[in-house]
Amino acid sequence: MIGETNALTDVKKRLERALMETEAPLQVARECLFHREKRMGIDLVHDEVEAQLLTEVDTILCCQERMKLHLDKAIAQLAANRASQHELEKDLSDKQTAYRIDDKCHHLRNTSDGVGYFRGVERVDATVSVPESWAKFTDDNILRSQSERAASAKLRDDIENLLVVTANEMWNQFNKVNLSFTNRIAETADAKN
Repeated sequence: MIGETNALTDVKKRLERALMETEAPLQVARECLFHREKRMGIDLVHDEVEAQLLTEVDTILCCQERMKLHLDKAIAQLAANRASQHELEKDLSDKQTAYRIDDKCHHLRNTSDGVGYFRGVERVDATVSVPESWAKFTDDNILRSQSERAASAKLRDDIENLLVVTANEMWNQFNKVNLSFTNRIAETADAKN
């Protein structure tokens, strides 16, 4: 559980960095659109470059939204992992305490110091568990832990895939914008010549 939580934390940090690094390209694309609006007269044209810049802004925003969604899922999964780990540790601690008590009781004799008669101790407490419920509680904790680890591993894979897919989408659109700019610059140079 600790290893899985650490692995998910590392992937979450990578996702946070990737999300922050999308801000600069978004600003550049928006600034390009802003500067293109400053053109005057007949030069103020809606062309392929503008369409590709708008698509780039949309692509980056869409990628950011998906990253934020997965970041929220990672935060929730980390909380579930920690809760499951806490339950396992608490159960282990309780079992160790019970073992120490049983071990101490096992070594008690009629001649042991501090042994006395306590009235009503032989009555059965209804809140006490039986071996079956004791084992089932532990089994349930272990199953929950396994389930959380599996969900965490799947989420890590999803985040890894998301990072690859979004990077490819943004790079492809970046290249399309650059190609559009190159073509537009060539068209403008031809028109000037």
